[in-house]
Amino acid sequence: MTELMKIVDPGKETQQEAHKTKEIDLFNRLRVFVRLGLLEFWRCALPEDQVIVPMLKREAIAYTFEENLDWPLYKSRIQTLVESAKTDFSKKNKRFGIEAFIEDYQLQLSDLFIVALLGELESSHSINLAVAELQAPDKSAHLSVHMAAALIETLFDKQLADEFVFGLGGYALIQDQLVTLTQEGPLPLCKLKMRDGVWPVLAGKPILWPGCYVLKQDRNSAPTSADSSELEKYAGLIEREGEHNIRGLVIRGVPASGRRDLACELAAYLGCKPLLIPAEQVLKHKDRTILCRYAGLLPVIKPQLGPGETFRLSELRAQCSTPPFTVVIMGTEGSVDAENVLEIRTSIPSQEERVKLWQQELKNKKLAQQLGACTLLSGRTIRTLAKTTLQLAEKDNRKPGLQHLHHARWSFAAENLNVLAQAVKRQVDEKAISLSPSVKEGIDLLLLRARNREGLWQHLGHTLKSSPNSGLRALFVGESGTGKTLAASYIASQLATPLYRVDLSSVMNKYIGESEKNLSQLLDHAASSDVILLFDEADSLFGSRSDGKENGERFANMLTNFLLTRIENHPGIVILTTNGKERIDNAFSRRIDVEIDFPLPNFDERLQLWQSHLGNQGPNENVCQTIASYCDFSGGQIRNAVLAAATYAQQEHIHPELLVKGIRLEYGKLGRPVPKPIEQLARFSREEKSRSE
Repeated sequence: MTELMKIVDPGKETQQEAHKTKEIDLFNRLRVFVRLGLLEFWRCALPEDQVIVPMLKREAIAYTFEENLDWPLYKSRIQTLVESAKTDFSKKNKRFGIEAFIEDYQLQLSDLFIVALLGELESSHSINLAVAELQAPDKSAHLSVHMAAALIETLFDKQLADEFVFGLGGYALIQDQLVTLTQEGPLPLCKLKMRDGVWPVLAGKPILWPGCYVLKQDRNSAPTSADSSELEKYAGLIEREGEHNIRGLVIRGVPASGRRDLACELAAYLGCKPLLIPAEQVLKHKDRTILCRYAGLLPVIKPQLGPGETFRLSELRAQCSTPPFTVVIMGTEGSVDAENVLEIRTSIPSQEERVKLWQQELKNKKLAQQLGACTLLSGRTIRTLAKTTLQLAEKDNRKPGLQHLHHARWSFAAENLNVLAQAVKRQVDEKAISLSPSVKEGIDLLLLRARNREGLWQHLGHTLKSSPNSGLRALFVGESGTGKTLAASYIASQLATPLYRVDLSSVMNKYIGESEKNLSQLLDHAASSDVILLFDEADSLFGSRSDGKENGERFANMLTNFLLTRIENHPGIVILTTNGKERIDNAFSRRIDVEIDFPLPNFDERLQLWQSHLGNQGPNENVCQTIASYCDFSGGQIRNAVLAAATYAQQEHIHPELLVKGIRLEYGKLGRPVPKPIEQLARFSREEKSRSE
């Protein structure tokens, strides 16, 4: 349990239940108030009725259990009760129900009568019959402005009736869309109608709109101590009353970083439940966020914003007479246009907390230490992955290891990333990769940085401590087929981290701003799952900027600028590959942490590649040495040649002649002749095969 939860009054829930009982009592008294008012108006306007009037009397008695009900006396009693409720509300700072509603809209007794009458028209058959009869010959059950004014004049005061009619233009309930006013014909004939759901909310009934749902916090996924501490720091400001009180909280962070958990914790502190409302519903039905206040709900909005986009909460609030306190869940991009709004950025657990979480879940101290250092994940994500890892290990009847975690992380990251990136699902160990000494040195450095990319900053000077960045950016430079993508898969396998190749066709969009939005979503989802992103042929995205004289060039420059900034601030691992470093924008060079040049393999490396690709199915070592000596192939070309030869061999031993056939195909792609020693090798192989037969 966090410190924030500890400071909540332990008797708060009991107080809320008592407050709810009192609200229901007041609500029922208002129902009696409406019926007695209609009976008094009927007595003054129409002869005694043998059906509707007795019905209203029976209902009034049923709500109060009082036999002798007198309108003037009961009106005075309601006035006293409302004034007492206002005072009680002010002293105890209650937040919910009809008392808060009366206080917020500063309702006079006559206004309260009309509001209660409009509410009862939405729920009571007898009230509908009575109003239809009183408005005859207009048989509409909707209350006309003329009828409302007549009721106020008869039951309260003529001046109040005039003020009601002339004040409808600025009537707060109409302004806030809680009451609608039809604009057909003269004002006296216009109809007043309470919005669906308002009266049940004031009655304390649970309500849920389509597309909205109450957020529930997993008991095992409490926010980080840093997040809870910051939320606690702002709690007093959130509760403060006054002209400049805080009316909203923006919780910013990447997906799965605990934003919803923070919203749930804030709701618990405020003594209500968090209700997620789609952003489009908020803008279309502003009454929903207002009603949340009286239903004991905290409205939580989650707009989907891209770079440069703004969620204009101020426009919604400008139209509200009582702006509701609102929580907005945001990604790393976009902004909220509103006054008196605080902003909190979620943070992942510290390395010490992550190690503790992994240890609790996996019961493996060594593995927990390794994972806590190199995986920057939220508490909820760690628990989810640990559970899946244990299930996979149990299925294999083995202790949980990196390979099980690797599979678990694939399933966790796939849902959001597969739209904009392609999974590279390859397990590559040291035996499957042949590296030159310089490349191996660069990859070892990259792995060391990745395994200590958070703690590295803690033991250095003040300049670096002031700008820590857990992100890691690598550039792989080399010709096609030199093993850049294979090396990326090897790194991902060593770190038990999913690798995703960015799908440029999905990311790039012809509409201005959409490419940036796609890339922002991609980087946010990658950060939340802490996966490795691979940008193949990165010069297409990170190419050198031009002078920008043409519109297309300017937009391309803007995209490059955006990418440079986002990649620099990205907390995860990003690997970029290119065939030519000179095509990469110079501004990106200083942002590269590790740069590795992948040269074409030399003889020893080619020999190792041929042997590792052929395995036990290939010819003898002398043949492999001859091929490695004369074929200056890259690793990718060697792979293609071996696969072609294996196809010809049909799962049999690969003879030199078949291997040469595969080599010919690769030389044909290059438009070059096959070296003579290789052709001679094929001829010798045929002659030897003929002699043996």
